[in-house]
Amino acid sequence: MSLSSEELNYLIWRYLQESGLEVSAFALYDETTVAEFDDKFKDSIPIGSLVNLVQKGILYSESDQLVKQNGDIQEDKYYSDKFTVFHALSADSGINPPIEPKNRFESIDKSDVPMNGESHDNGDVVKRENSPDFIKILKKKFTFEPSTSSDWNPTAPTVLAFGLSDARAKITVILPNVETKQLILTHPPVSFNPSEDSSSSDITTLAWAPMGHLLVTAVESGEIRLWAADGKLRNVLYLHHSPILVIKWSPNGAYILTSDSDSATIVWDAATGNVVQHLDILRSSESTTTGVQTPTGLENTTLGMDAAWIDDTKFIIPGLNGTTLVFNVGERTPTGTLIGHTKAISFIRYNHEASLLLTASDDRTIRIWNGASFNNSQILLGHSQPITFADWVSKEFVISTSLDSSIRLWDVRYGKQTSIIVMDGIPILNAEISPDKKHIVVGTTEGIVSIFNIDLLLDDQLKVVAEYQPEVPDADLENNYITSLKWNSDSQSIVVTYSHSESVVVTWD
Repeated sequence: MSLSSEELNYLIWRYLQESGLEVSAFALYDETTVAEFDDKFKDSIPIGSLVNLVQKGILYSESDQLVKQNGDIQEDKYYSDKFTVFHALSADSGINPPIEPKNRFESIDKSDVPMNGESHDNGDVVKRENSPDFIKILKKKFTFEPSTSSDWNPTAPTVLAFGLSDARAKITVILPNVETKQLILTHPPVSFNPSEDSSSSDITTLAWAPMGHLLVTAVESGEIRLWAADGKLRNVLYLHHSPILVIKWSPNGAYILTSDSDSATIVWDAATGNVVQHLDILRSSESTTTGVQTPTGLENTTLGMDAAWIDDTKFIIPGLNGTTLVFNVGERTPTGTLIGHTKAISFIRYNHEASLLLTASDDRTIRIWNGASFNNSQILLGHSQPITFADWVSKEFVISTSLDSSIRLWDVRYGKQTSIIVMDGIPILNAEISPDKKHIVVGTTEGIVSIFNIDLLLDDQLKVVAEYQPEVPDADLENNYITSLKWNSDSQSIVVTYSHSESVVVTWD
């Protein structure tokens, strides 16, 4: 016998409706999957089911307390008219001791904890660092202005590029005890309509080529610029008319895939800057010439914002209504349409070693697809809010984070969750797995950054090992958030860019 969180949400939703709490009921309906249960069970579940279920639980708890181990009844211990739900919960906590807090959730006397390893008692610091529950305070290695985006050079772990809100990007080399030098890359103000002022000039995203010799930057106007690693301008790419949100290089660096906020996806020849492919899924969804088909009966027409390359000539992008489309470079018609999700696709990751595709969606599910046939092989259910990150840890395991404050590890062979960590009820906004697949860094909506160890061989597969908390003026707290979170190629440094406070590079070694 069991009661899932989704089933409990449905009973609570029914109770809110029955009590006339329409606003609360609507909020729960919007944020959970109760609609699916209502379609199936609304005619078979009577009014007052939640209260009836709780009352039965109280009676069971009272009976459990009244009966001794030898079967005798303790008639003078409890009386039914006085035994409430609070008695039941208190009695239950006596049988099952409360879970001891672990790791970052533990109550600590901070006056006794050395910060950043500083203490008058060096032996005590060594002891704490060797403790299995020790949480390292991450040190700032480099600081810079508030930033909109960032990316490490994949072949040079000390070279970082980051974007600013004034149409500029910078390339910097971060070395210990060496004065930092920066190359400044500038996009001039651009407006496709001469009567409009192009004052919105954030660098929306940027990305290094796989070989690290070229960098692509994009601004809100839709202009894309291609730079050499030494800061020299190589090309200017014009065709997008809205902010670029996705840049993905093909594995061999021959093509650049870009997607904008109006759902246009363009594949460029990296050597010449010529357009190889122009797809506008939203505007051409009803056209028979594109071959793009979407499932009927779904009202959501929002496309997701991600893409992935399967190989040097085949890529995957989100389609309408939760679909995912597979294209060959240069072709207008998709070679495959993956149907299953009901809302926008948030993450697409292809596992080349296992030939498996991962898609995550705002419908709170993760789906695993066979890379050859693109048949859906597993559905991973558990998150109660939209997924904010999902990626492969190995051929068999996937890790994900969500606005529901949880980090979850999944075994895709069986479609089961194997580990979960909940971050004090604080929504997780960003996450990134390290290149060596040994750690995941997560950022919350409060700007706090935590590193978790990933060890698939231990019972405690996920464990917090380090943290960084920004120093933000009170006036900026409400508007400050993490805009990007990236590991460098040797899995030793992390860049954290903030919207309204200093961005930092922290070291994990």
